[in-house]
Formats: sequence, C-alpha cells, structure tokens
Amino acid sequence: MNALSATIIIVFSFISFIPVINLFRYQEYKQYRVLRYLVSVSFLWSILMLAYNLYANLYFVYYAQMLVYPIIFLFVYLSHETIQSFIGKKSPFILHPLAIGFFVVNLTMSLTNSLHQLVMKVRIGDVARRSDIVLADYGIFFYIHTYISYAFVSIVIVKLIYHLAKKRTLDYGSVPLIIVLSLVIAGFSINILHVFFIRIEFSPTYMIFVIFAYFLYWLVFTKDFQLRLLSGSRNVLINAMREMYIIATKDGEVVEYSKALLNRFDIEKRHTKNLDNFLRELEEKTVMYKTFSHIKDDPYIDKPYLYTIKKDFIIPGFKETGKLILMYDETRLMELVDQLNYYIKYDAMTNCFHRNHFEKNRETYEFEHPNAGVVISDLNGLKLFNDHFGHSAGDDLIKRYVEILKTFENDSTMIFRMGGDEFLVFVTETNKKSLTKLKKAILEATTSTDFKEHISVSLGSALRQADESLEETIRRADDELYETKSTLSKTYQNEFKAWLKHNKGDF
Repeated sequence: MNALSATIIIVFSFISFIPVINLFRYQEYKQYRVLRYLVSVSFLWSILMLAYNLYANLYFVYYAQMLVYPIIFLFVYLSHETIQSFIGKKSPFILHPLAIGFFVVNLTMSLTNSLHQLVMKVRIGDVARRSDIVLADYGIFFYIHTYISYAFVSIVIVKLIYHLAKKRTLDYGSVPLIIVLSLVIAGFSINILHVFFIRIEFSPTYMIFVIFAYFLYWLVFTKDFQLRLLSGSRNVLINAMREMYIIATKDGEVVEYSKALLNRFDIEKRHTKNLDNFLRELEEKTVMYKTFSHIKDDPYIDKPYLYTIKKDFIIPGFKETGKLILMYDETRLMELVDQLNYYIKYDAMTNCFHRNHFEKNRETYEFEHPNAGVVISDLNGLKLFNDHFGHSAGDDLIKRYVEILKTFENDSTMIFRMGGDEFLVFVTETNKKSLTKLKKAILEATTSTDFKEHISVSLGSALRQADESLEETIRRADDELYETKSTLSKTYQNEFKAWLKHNKGDF
C-alpha cells in the first residue's frame, strides 16, 4: 500500500471513529440507536479496509473483499432507517425481516463465493495477486446485491432531499440544500463509475459511504442533539426553572419534560411527542395564562393554574433555536386571589354583599335602575340580646335573619349588609305594590309566637321616584326605618325583659 492510500484510509478511519465515540457516550437516548449502529458499521468497514491494505495474505484479502458486499447492504439499510427516524416516519414492519434475511443471504453468498462464484467470478485458489480479485468479473448475485442496494440508496436520497426541501434550506447548520444535493449526486455518480466502468484497487465507495455516514451523524445527532445535550447538562435550565418545564425543537418536537410535569398530569402518550398536541390537552386539564391581567376578571375554576412562560433560546455555537416552556403552579395563589376577590364583594359572616361593594357600584345602580326600590332593616334589641347571651349568640341571630332575607333573593334582588345588624334589600325593578308586599313578607317570616324563633326587626322602604337620586331614595327609607324603630325597639326590649324574668334567663 502506497503512502497516499495509507493516509487516505487513516484519515477516513478517524472520521468514521468520531461519531462512534460521541454516540456511545449517550446510549440512553434510544432514538439514536439506529444511527449508532450505522456509524458502527462505517467504523467496522474502516477497520476492514485497514486490514485489507496492510495484511498481505491473499486468503484474507479475498474474504475481506467478499465481506464488503454484506457490509454495504447493511450500511444502506441502516441509512434508510436513520433517515426514517430523522423525519419521524416508521418503515413497514415487513421491511425489517426482509432486510435481515437478505443480509444473511448476502453474507452467506459472499463467504462461500469460492464454491459458486455468484458474487465475483474468481476462486480463492486462482488468486495470485490483489488485482485478480479487484478486476474479476461480477457474478449474478453481485448485480442483485447492487440493484437492491441502489434502490435503498435512492429511497434514502429522495426522502432526505424531500424533507430538507420542505424546509427550503437546511436549517441544521444553515447549509443550502443545493450543496447537499450536489454532494449526493457527485457521490452517487462516482460510485457508479467505480463499480461499472473504472475498476481500481482502492475503492472510492468506501470514502463516499464514510462521508455520508458522517453527514448523517452531523445532521441527525450533532445539530439535533444539541437540545438533548443541554437538557442533559441542565446547567442553563436548572437556574431558570422553579418547577415544571418542557424543552422542544423549534419545529415543536418535544425533547424532554420535567418529571414534576409528567407526574402531575396524566397526558395521553400519543400526544407527548408533539408540543402543540400536549399543550392542547394540558389546557383542558388546567388554566394556563401568560399574565395575570388575562384572567383577573374570570371566575375562579377548580383546576390547577399554570403561569406559563414561552421563550426561544439559542445554544452557544449553534444557529438553530429551541423552545423552552416554563410553568409555575400558581393554584394556591389563585385560590387566595379568589378569596380576596370574594371578600372585596361579600361580608364574611353572612355571605351577603357588603357596603363597600354597594358604594363601588352605586354609580351603576344610579344610572341603570331608575325604577329601583329599597327595603332597609335593623334588628331591635340586639344590644340587650348581646349583653345577656354574648356576641356569639347575637351573631347567630343575625345569621338566622340573613337566611330569611336570602329566601327573597333573585336576579333582580340583592342583599347588602350595610354594617352591624343593618341590611339593605335592593330591588332593581319594582313598583309600590311589589315593594310593600316584600316588606310585609319579611315581617311575616321573622314573626313567631315562639319567642326563641321570633326576630324583631324594624323596616323602612322607598320606591325611587322620577328624577330622584338613589341616595335620596335610601334616605327616605332610612327615615321610615327609624320612625318605626323608635316604637318597635322599646316594645321588643320590654317583651325581652319579661321573657327573661319568666324563663330565668334560659334561652
């Protein structure tokens, strides 16, 4: 072997060795298993080429040459499967046993060629020098092997070019598609010339295949695996995340989920590889939002709330971007916000609207409800009741009264606790007859012959008049209330004291 041939083989052996080392460092990534097999076959071919050119024994040279054919077929088959994996397709199941079967036949025919000469028309006993093997005529099985291998290669090239053409340019490193196409056509042409027209001792097919294997490694692993490398090291992501994350390619293929995310939500497995599908199903199970302003006016839903940040990121040394989705579980915060919003509107003890809510919406009520009416109430003798039985019992009395008021609540009737034991029943659309009927119904519902069940209440009502402000309407109801209370309150206190004396204070 001359110095030039030795240099070429050593260089190409080194090229074929680099992917093997890098890929076997990441064996846990099963999606690169076929690519790992491919580069291993490429490296095995390099070892065979070194031995073929360094070892002078013609028996070894003969069988080394024969082994090249099954290696070529295995190489093109694994190239096809690597491209299938790269473009996200699956080969028909029947293809695999057929390919393995043909490889076994190819290997058998090659190793027994001296008996039948169906691969190369030369016997081991007839070989006097290397050129006898290289320049021997081809047998029929060689053509079968070659055409099947060319069919695989053609399919690989068409699929690869079609996939890259859809992207317009080869984004993986920004290499234009025309360059890839030119290299493929040049390699294919050189191989045809070498096999059928120009027979030389040193095979350019080996060099073409090593280059192609390295190209696939570069395309599929180096330029796609950068996201896996990042997720493996975690150095950038861990500092940025608080809880849950998704890493995806720019095309929306999910690379990795955080364990916290997968453990928290049971998502259909068929959706986990596609980012859009995953997020679509996740949105059905959660409330996802980008800013609080997007949901602050929405009613609280009993679902997990995920504050979501989506951003593209670039890995130093590469031009393509990846997608990082960070999700923070803000469910507890949203529960607290919902509680806060509730207490902004409602009274904690009675669950009625409170005075602040009324004042906040007073202007709306003023302009939207010209035919409104109000009933204002105040419990009689509550201080005396509290003094004898305690404020807790007084609170229970207020709650009992509110339960009665709420039986009259509907779409046009709202109840406000204006303070202490004073309540405002606001009817948005009513008339004098209906308002009087409501007032009478409240009195009947609170009156009982059983003193324990009886609730003494003073009421005042007013129907809004034309061109009258809501404030004036409430003032008129207030005047009626206090006029009534001046009599009823004193009467109730006397009845209460008499009842206490008779029952010796036992309520």
